Order: sequence, then structure tokens, then C-alpha cells
Amino acid sequence: MQEAAQVILGGLGTGAAYVIMAIGLSLVYGVSQVFNYAYGSLLMLAAYFAWVFSTTVLAGLPFGLSFVIVLPIMFGLGMAIESGIVRPLRRQANWGITSFIATLGLGLLINSLIQQVFGPRGKFIPPLSEGVIRFGAFTISEHRMIMLAIAIAIIIALVLFLRKTRLGLSMRAVSEDMMGANIVGIPINRVFSLTFGLSTALGGISGLLLGSIYMLAPEGGWNLFIKAFVIIVLGGAGSLPGAAVAAFILGILESVIGWQLGSLWVVPFWLVALIAILVVRPRGIFGIR
Repeated sequence: MQEAAQVILGGLGTGAAYVIMAIGLSLVYGVSQVFNYAYGSLLMLAAYFAWVFSTTVLAGLPFGLSFVIVLPIMFGLGMAIESGIVRPLRRQANWGITSFIATLGLGLLINSLIQQVFGPRGKFIPPLSEGVIRFGAFTISEHRMIMLAIAIAIIIALVLFLRKTRLGLSMRAVSEDMMGANIVGIPINRVFSLTFGLSTALGGISGLLLGSIYMLAPEGGWNLFIKAFVIIVLGGAGSLPGAAVAAFILGILESVIGWQLGSLWVVPFWLVALIAILVVRPRGIFGIR
């Protein structure tokens, strides 16, 4: 019983990083209706950037400094992807299909560049903290607790941002009615660009956090993308609360399955859970009919 509780605590920490990852992908889809298939590759790219800074440029300095450097880079990269790739496609017919192909191709390109620059061998980045926290008879790594605290802080900040700021309200308006938002003077292109930047920065945060748990590999972004995809479909496409709930559920499921059967069974069980939920509730947990 004690060991099971320990596993669940660990799953909450992992689920916290998945919350940030899924919210980033759900946000960009909910606002722009573009499903960014390069998202997982961008997460892995952020983790490799952090590896460079933590092992060479900032070697010996706190890993937290990597956030200060990597996140602005990822934010700018996300804006560049929207303005340079996605926006021109919106002006064309069948832009939904072409944006899918373009972002998928971008993901493949990023993976190839990572392999060419960093090589195929796996790499590790240090955790934010190597200590442990004790709760009576239970212990959990400080790194996972920090991930949980960061996820909660980001959820609160994002809710306040979307409800209290002009840009956040503009994003909500665009997600509800793009044509109506354009009519009342909301700068659609600016909203799309900033949404892509924010989404990619959130992905960068999760990439840095997860990169301290899992080994970095050029193709590792696809595994993360599959998990993010399952989370937002399970939670309800475009629903941020649904993504958060689904991420914690699947984080705990992953921890339990890895404990009982091994890590190779994690993704199959994620997909089985997705199918089971969608059979009962096709629109996801919080999805709109």
C-alpha cells in the first residue's frame, strides 16, 4: 500500500509536466484551429538547448538559468513559425490540410537537424533539484514537486491571463468566433502569432522539465507529441481544464503501469485509455458537443 501511494505521488509530478505540455498544444489549437504537428519536436529542441547551456555555456551554474535563456528563444521561434509558415497557408484554399503537412514536415526537419548537430546518442540534462521531500513514510523527489508547483502556478497565471488581460480576452474571442472577432477590430494575425509563441514557450517549459526525467533523443519528440495528443483529445479538444485533468490522470496511469509492467507498456495503455473514454464520451471529458 505504501509503495502504491509512492508511485501515485510520482505520477502526480510527471502529470504536472504533462499538464504544461498539453495546455500549450490545446491553446494553439483552441485559438487558431491549427494542430501543430511539430510541437513534440519543438519540445525536444528546447530540451537540447537546455542541455547545451547546462553542460557547456552555463556549466556549473544552476539549471534554472536555462529557463531564462531558452523560453524567450522558443517564444520567438513559435511566432516565426506562425508568421513564416502557417499564416501564408491561411490565405490559400484547403489551408487545414496544408498546415498539417507543413507542421508535420517541420517536425521531421527539426528531428533531422537535432540528429545532425547533436548526434544520435541519448543525452541527459540535470534536474532542478536532486534532493527528496519526506511526507511521513513517503518520499518524493524535489524535482517532481517543483514540477507540480510550476504546473499549478502556470495554470493559475494562464487563467488570470485569459480572463483579465486584453490579449487573453482577444484570444478567447477569436477561439469562440474568429469572423466576429475580426469584425469588431481584434488583430487576428497578431493574436495568432502571440498564441503560437506562448504555446511554444509552454512546450519549452515542459521539454526542460521532462528532459530531466527522460533521456533526450532526436526522435523522442514524437513520443511526447503522442502523449500530448492523447491528453487533449481525452480532455476535450481545445479545453484547457480538460487537458489539465486528463494530464494528471494519465500521469498517474503511466506511473502505475511503469511500476507494474514496465515502461514499454505505457504508451499502449495510454491509447487503450483513450479508446475506452471516447467510446463512452466521444467529445472527451470537457469537450463541447
